[in-house]
Amino acid sequence: MEKLLVVWMECQIQKNIPLSLVAIQAKARSLFNTLAERTADPTQRQIFAAGRGWFQRFRKRHKLHSVKISGEAASADAETAAAFKD
Repeated sequence: MEKLLVVWMECQIQKNIPLSLVAIQAKARSLFNTLAERTADPTQRQIFAAGRGWFQRFRKRHKLHSVKISGEAASADAETAAAFKD
C-alpha cells in the first residue's frame, strides 16, 4: 500500500499539485481499504487510521524528507512559533 502511495505522491508532485497531510492520509486510507476489500478472507481485515505518527514513520521509511506539506495544518506550527518569537 505504501509503495502505491509513494507513486501517487510522485504523480501529484509532478503535476505541481500541493500535498496536504489530510490529503495524504485520506489517500492512504483509501488505498488500504481498496486493497483490504480484495483480501480472500474478510474476517482478516484490519483497521488503518493513517494518523500523524504513521505519517512520520512513513516519511522515514521511504526517505521522503523533502516532501513539503501545504495547507493550514502544515503552516500552523510556523505561525505559532512566530507568535512566540516576539
